[in-house]
This record gives sequence, C-alpha cells and structure tokens, in this order.
Amino acid sequence: MKRLLLSGLILFISLASAWTPPERVDRKPDNYVTYDNDIAVDRNGTPHIVWSECKRETYYEKVMYARRDGDTWTIPVNVSRDSGDFLVVAIAIDTFGVPIVVWSKEYEARIRYSRLVGDTWSVPKLVFPIYAFTPRLVVDHHNRIHLLCESPGTSEGVIWYSYYISDADSWAEPCTVAFCPSRGLGWSNITVDRYDRLHAVWMDYQTYGLGYSYKDSSGWSEPMRLPDPSGSHQSCDPAVACDLLGRPHVVWEERSGGYWIYYSMFDGDSWSTPFLLYEEGGGRPQIVCDRYNRLHVVWACDYGLRHKIKADTGWIGPIVVTERSGLLALTAGTEALHLATRLSGFCLYYLSHNLSEGVEENGLLNNIENSPRLMVPGMTKNGLEVGYIISKETEVLLEVFDVQGRCVWQRRVGKQKSGWYKLRVPAPCAGLYFVRLIAGPVILTRRCVKVK
Repeated sequence: MKRLLLSGLILFISLASAWTPPERVDRKPDNYVTYDNDIAVDRNGTPHIVWSECKRETYYEKVMYARRDGDTWTIPVNVSRDSGDFLVVAIAIDTFGVPIVVWSKEYEARIRYSRLVGDTWSVPKLVFPIYAFTPRLVVDHHNRIHLLCESPGTSEGVIWYSYYISDADSWAEPCTVAFCPSRGLGWSNITVDRYDRLHAVWMDYQTYGLGYSYKDSSGWSEPMRLPDPSGSHQSCDPAVACDLLGRPHVVWEERSGGYWIYYSMFDGDSWSTPFLLYEEGGGRPQIVCDRYNRLHVVWACDYGLRHKIKADTGWIGPIVVTERSGLLALTAGTEALHLATRLSGFCLYYLSHNLSEGVEENGLLNNIENSPRLMVPGMTKNGLEVGYIISKETEVLLEVFDVQGRCVWQRRVGKQKSGWYKLRVPAPCAGLYFVRLIAGPVILTRRCVKVK
C-alpha cells in the first residue's frame, strides 16, 4: 500500500509541473476580442487552432485559423472570408493531414465549412440547408469526418448527424440522433471509439438531464438517459470520450446551487453513479483519453483552469493548468495533451502537457519501442502482404477497409505470442485502402494504394 501511495505521489508531482507556459496564438489588435475556439492535432503532432474574433462591441465575428510551425504560430488566416453574428467553430484533421473547419452563425442558424486545399482555404459552403448550429466534429480510423449539431428553438429539439464525403466535397443527408417534441435539445458532443462506434451526448431541456446514444453499423441506438445527481437542476455542457476498451466516459457541469463537475461511465449495461469530480465550482469540462488509457479532465473555475487524471490508482489532482480562467478546447495527441484557451484580455493561448513525463518509473507505461508495429502493406500481384510485430502475447484482429469505410476483409487471428508475422490479403480492386491492426488495447492503421 505504501508503494502504491508513493507511486501515485510521484505521478502527481511529475504531472503537476508538466503543463507548458501559455503561448499567444492570435495576433489581433487591442480593440479586438476572441471568443469560441477549438483545437485538433495532425498525425505529426502539430496542433491546429480555430477561433472566432471580432472588433469590440460589434459582434460581427470571423473565423480565424493558425497552426504551430516549429516554436512559433503561423499568421492567422480568415477562413470564413467575412464577418457574421456569434460564431461557434470546430476543426478536424483527416488521416491525410488535411484540416476542415465548420462554423455556425447563432442567429442565422446555418452551418458552413471550408477545407485547406494546398495552401489555400476553399470558398465557404453551406453544409446542408436545415437550420442548425453548434457543430462538433470527430474523425474515425477510416478517414471519415463526422458532424453532430442541433436545431434551435425551445418548442422542439433535434440532434442531427452527418458525415463528410471527400470525393464530392459535400455532406451526407443529415439524420436524426434524438428528437424531443416539447422542448429543445442542446449542448451536444461526439466522440469515436477504437471500433469506430460513434458516441453522442446532449442536454434535454425538458428533463434537465443528459441523453446518450451510440452509432454502429446498424445505425443510432435508442437514446438513453444518464443518471442525474440533482433532477431539479440543469445538467449541461457534457463532454464524452472513450477509453481503449471502447467504453464511453462523460463529464458535465451540474448547476445545483453552484457549478459542479460530475463524471459517469457506461460499462455496456448501465451508467455508473455520478461522481462529484470538483466541488468548488467549475464549468465547461473537457475530457480525453490518452494512449495509455488514462482519462484527462480539464475545466474552468473561478481560480483558473484545473486538470484531473484517472489512472489505475484512481483520480489524481486537481492540477493547476493556469491561474487565469477562460473558455477552453482540449485534445490528445500521441505524446501530449493540447489545449487552447481564451484568457484575460480576450486573447487566445496554447498550452501542452507531456503525457510520458515522469510516469515510466511508476510502471504505468510499456516501453514504446516494444509496442506492436504495423508495417506499410506491400503490394504483390496476388494482393496485399501485411507484416506486423507483436511485443507480447495478445489477441490480434486484422481488417482492411476501402475509402468509403466498408470492411472488405477481416481476419480474427486470435491470441498470438510475441514475434514477427506476415499475412496475405486477397487482391482487392484498384483504389485506396486502409489496413488496421488491433492488438489488445492498441490500434494501428496504415494506408496503401492498389493500382491496376
């Protein structure tokens, strides 16, 4: 027990000092302010940030974009190419490293998008003609970008879902995830698990509770309600993330005589009893799962930004991120957490947190060099040759998907001992394919092109 407590203390100390100092991202004039923001990380670990910005007291906002280039940030670009009313922004980066940005105008209630083509952002287009706002984006392992949004109004509410069709540069016809005929639904959020199931959460203004649904190959499940710690008060601003076993974890803001941060998880049968994560008041929590299967929750409070970690030994923290509070967006890369936040002066800042710093001595991480590896598939006249290395005995599953996300080949290899393996996949038709290796909790994907 003493060793376990000491290990947790070492982990806490190392992580408490792991957040970098804030870096200024925007280059706005002093008479301008920043508002909503979002962040994404590409396959090289480069963070990309979007935000809304406008002149003080005008509220005609524009969508700005910048990415980190070495030790500096690129000059911000106006993605929307104009100014509009209050904007809510979201960004995703596909597996080829191409960013796409969507945003909604609150009063117009229309969602538009633009993507980076070479060095130029495309002319903004309407996602679809329905009235909707508050977009959220996520990318699955097959390079498909998924969109969740909601319809405005208090008389009824709809949570909408669509996905991006890259070949046509358009979005699929939206479908309904949840519908409430009497009052609105909102504060929606979406994530994807290692099996490419989508998970959505939202607030129900009729019950003041939270709703949840997941999407697999058969479509969206019947919505279910999360347990509510205070039924007469609002549960709002939920965020969702999945662990390496595919289980969804949700955090939210509970407005019950204050602003409290609560947490619950779904084990496949039921949701756990809501756990009070922070009782001194806080809001807009964000949650991500890192590649070591640890959960990270960051939220804003009166005293700044705080961070808690759920590891094998339980919850650790809260850790001080900043002593200043502001709107935040959080994502997890391979080696670090990445955070964008609006701090004092209505300026936009970036911070990062090294995921591996100081934790190897606690036995929580495997040696990275000994992790499973998937080689770039080789092309032969008979098909694909897939080579991979297993570092320790584990269950292995191999799959091949086409560019539309359809599984064209699958083999459940079963339990394999450590070593080098090679499998031959029957020759597919010409085109782009993705080979995915699932070895225990690890997922690796490689792409290849079959020519005629």
